[in-house]
Amino acid sequence: MAYRKTALGIAATIGMLSQNGFATTIDLTSGGSGTINSAIFQTGQVQPAGTGVLNSFVRLDDSQNSGVWEGHNTSYRPVANDENTSPIFTRDLLLSEVSQVSISDVIYREFLFDINENQPNGTLYLEDVQIFQSDTASLVAGSANILDGLTEHTVYQMDGPDDNNVLLDWNLIGGGSGKSDMFLYVLDSAFDQDLDYVYLWSAASKEEAGFEEWAVREDVTTVDHPCTDNCVPVPEPSSLILLGLGLAGLGLRKRFN
Repeated sequence: MAYRKTALGIAATIGMLSQNGFATTIDLTSGGSGTINSAIFQTGQVQPAGTGVLNSFVRLDDSQNSGVWEGHNTSYRPVANDENTSPIFTRDLLLSEVSQVSISDVIYREFLFDINENQPNGTLYLEDVQIFQSDTASLVAGSANILDGLTEHTVYQMDGPDDNNVLLDWNLIGGGSGKSDMFLYVLDSAFDQDLDYVYLWSAASKEEAGFEEWAVREDVTTVDHPCTDNCVPVPEPSSLILLGLGLAGLGLRKRFN
C-alpha cells in the first residue's frame, strides 16, 4: 500500500515545535533550522556536490507525474516506488559511510538532501522521513510501514502522532543539481552500531518535476571529539531558541492509495 500525503497550507514560520498534539512545520524557504523529534533540519550547502564530495544513496523522481514521490535506498531491483534505478544514485548504505558530527557536544549522524525543482515554483514539501537499520542488504518494500517490518531497528520517524513537514525552496541555494540544500542531523545514540545497513525512506509533494536525492558527505575533516571516525563540528542551529511558537495557517491531510 503506497503512502502519500498532500500539503494544503504551510505557515511561514521557521522552527515551529510540535506541542500538545500540534504538528510541526519547519519553513526553510528563507534559511534557518529547526527540530522535529530530536532531529535537526538545517539549511546548508556543500558545493560542488559531485563524486568525491557527496555520495548519493537514493534519487527519487516523480515517476507518475503526480506531484508526489516516495521511496527508499536499496540495491534491490526492480525498485518498488519512485526510486531512480541507476546503482550510482540508488543503492545500499552502510552505517560506516554516514559521517558523525558534533553539535553542542552532542554527536549526530549527517545526511544531505539535494532538491532539483524549476523556477519560479521551486518549493518542495518534505512530508516524511523514516530511518531504519538492518543486518540485511538490498531490502525492498512497497511502503514505509512494510519496510519497518523488514528491519531490525527503527532509528528515526519524522511523523508520530502528528503530521510534521519541512518546507524547502529550490531557489534559496541558487538552484541546480550538485548542491546540497539541507542537512539532516539524527542523534548518533539512536543508531545500533552492530547493524551495518541504513535505510532512509522519504516522501514529498512538489511544484515542479525535478528529481531529489539524499547523500552522505565524503570529505569530512576529523576533529578532537569522542567520535569513532569522520567527525566534524557543526554550528548550533540558531532557531533552536524558537521553541514553543504557536502554529497557524496549517492544514494538512494524509491520503493512502
